[in-house]
Amino acid sequence: MKRILLLSLLCSQLFAADPVEADFYKITTFATPKETAMEVGSIDLMPDGKLALGTRRGEIWIVSGAGSNDASNVSYKLFASGLHEVLGIAYNPRTRISTPPRAMRSRASKTLTTMVVPMSLKM
Repeated sequence: MKRILLLSLLCSQLFAADPVEADFYKITTFATPKETAMEVGSIDLMPDGKLALGTRRGEIWIVSGAGSNDASNVSYKLFASGLHEVLGIAYNPRTRISTPPRAMRSRASKTLTTMVVPMSLKM
């Protein structure tokens, strides 16, 4: 009797469906901006709940509503472009986003309605 029970338990595991990602965590699909390929290389969560995304194509996008349960609440705003492969990104309290792409260090700073992206070479 024990052998039959053990055999049935082993067989049930053999024919069980393989687990999928959704078995472990919730997957939400977001529509991304049509004007770019969103090849994200870095992400930082800002204090106001927005996300700063750095892309391989040298853009920084600010994403609002990413924490919402409704994917239609997500909006994207291009913050900076013309950088080189944003492979890291960090927000600091002085309303500045710093990025270290490759051998360069960039700093994108936004005050009121202007945006400045100074660059300096770091050896």
